[in-house]
Amino acid sequence: MHIQAVFIPFIFVRMEEKGKILIIDDNKDVLFALNLLLEPYMQKVKVTTQPARIEYFMRTFQPDVVLLDMNFHRDAVSGQEGFEYLGQILEIDPQAVVIFMTAYSDIEKAVKAIKVGATDFISKPWETEKFLATLSSGIRLSHSRKEVGRLREQMKAMKADDTLPELIGESPAMLKVKDTIYKLVETDANILITGESGTGKDLVARLLRHYSPRRDDAFVTIDLGSIPEQLFESELFGYEKGAFTDARRSKPGRMEMASGGTLFLDEEVRRQYFESLLNKVDTAVLVTDREGAIEWKNRAADALLDTRCRLPNEFLEAIKAGKTVVRYGKPSVPQDWAIDATRIDLRGCERWIVSLKNIHSTLERNEMEAWQKLIRVLTHEIMNSITPVISLSETLSKRCKADPDDVRNRSYIQHGVNVIHRRSKGLLDFVENYRRLTRIASPVKTRILVKDFFSDLRRLCPEPSIRFRLPDEPLEWFADRAQMEQVFLNLLKNACEACAEKSNPEIIVAAQREGNELVFTVRDNGIGVLPEVIDRVFVPFFTTKPSGSGIGLSICKQIITLHGGHISVESENGKGSCFFLYFN
Repeated sequence: MHIQAVFIPFIFVRMEEKGKILIIDDNKDVLFALNLLLEPYMQKVKVTTQPARIEYFMRTFQPDVVLLDMNFHRDAVSGQEGFEYLGQILEIDPQAVVIFMTAYSDIEKAVKAIKVGATDFISKPWETEKFLATLSSGIRLSHSRKEVGRLREQMKAMKADDTLPELIGESPAMLKVKDTIYKLVETDANILITGESGTGKDLVARLLRHYSPRRDDAFVTIDLGSIPEQLFESELFGYEKGAFTDARRSKPGRMEMASGGTLFLDEEVRRQYFESLLNKVDTAVLVTDREGAIEWKNRAADALLDTRCRLPNEFLEAIKAGKTVVRYGKPSVPQDWAIDATRIDLRGCERWIVSLKNIHSTLERNEMEAWQKLIRVLTHEIMNSITPVISLSETLSKRCKADPDDVRNRSYIQHGVNVIHRRSKGLLDFVENYRRLTRIASPVKTRILVKDFFSDLRRLCPEPSIRFRLPDEPLEWFADRAQMEQVFLNLLKNACEACAEKSNPEIIVAAQREGNELVFTVRDNGIGVLPEVIDRVFVPFFTTKPSGSGIGLSICKQIITLHGGHISVESENGKGSCFFLYFN
């Protein structure tokens, strides 16, 4: 037998500054692992699984750094809850140092986190040295911000008022201009300032900015005469290092520089600005006359139509016939295009604004997004199970080597082993659920009378709150009876759980014929589903229940799809949900 020795290195990290850390995570095992890890390095550590207590801890504990999980039980991977709680923290303390934690990370989410006010972003499972270094940097930043805040208050008290730009003139017309300026200072809308050259449009813009809530933010002007046409887009939107030959470093655009402040554009710049925006979208947009002659097109339309100066007949005929989908392309690979046309009257002449969207690319993108959602949920579940196991084994090993006779270590080891066992078992259960999800047999369809099917369901679900409704006409259905029983029993179980706290629960199962489709509905008056998670209820392993497996509705959708049908849901939070099942 070959025995391999496992060496776990002793990790020593010197924390340059100690501070107070608040950790918010819905996973108690992760909190235990973090508390055990950070205890020797921090001045004080507070942990909580209840985001509702954020305000209490922020005001009483006043942490130097907040470690905030991005995903809580009602939203598995989007990070939406984390962003909501970040907003609450920054509302209480705009200078708070918040470090996000998540079991599923991506660049887009990290960038968004930093943009909305987070200081850093840590992925689970973490590397201990890097994790502690990130916390140390966060503590130093927190102390620096507090010091800067004190100095800023001192400077504010000593600073004289800024000199106001002056708009000279007391004529009725000028007084009307001044009155209009004062009325507009609170708006966030775009403001059009007209006037001859030299009449002070720039001065009016500066006055508007000075009296507005944006007075302390950037005021960026764009002088068209000083920007070559070929550089207009890069000046407006910026560019990344390496985007072109001379781009030796990244440069922010004027739009980014003016973010939160004021951007002053003259009329010609506004035209070029909107044209640049249209050139950045992947939808083909063009303007034609009533005969289809193209007067303007964006880059996407140029790539589709090449050098054509007229709209192809396929699209022109579809517009006249009011069609919304057109097949167009090379004979060997024709593609379906969604078409939308809007008629406008331009100085007495009829014009059409036409947009064309490739349906195939949209469907492929949707399929890719569905896979990405599944991978996010899988990664989130696996990482949440592995993180406390890795952290605890490393921390406990280090503590036992440093002080093997410490009585407290025995208690920590016992607790840690229990956590490792529980998380390992949870991971095995997760894998078993995945196997179930991937082993759905092809349906064996037989003729079913819906009336008999409902009678069987009534015997299987005798709860008085469940009622069945059928039209007078007999309904027939070709389906796999056993699989359909599984679908309806799962939906009824969910409905019963949703109505558990209702004093007058009501669940109605109905069927009716709509054209060539047989439509079933399962309606309840329960707690409903939150709007931000309703589009994820069919994603495998996503669940809003603390003890749910997250595969019930996914299996239901797979079975219905194998039958050539589809399922959808409508819900109102606090009022109930309705599932719709459609079969040809």
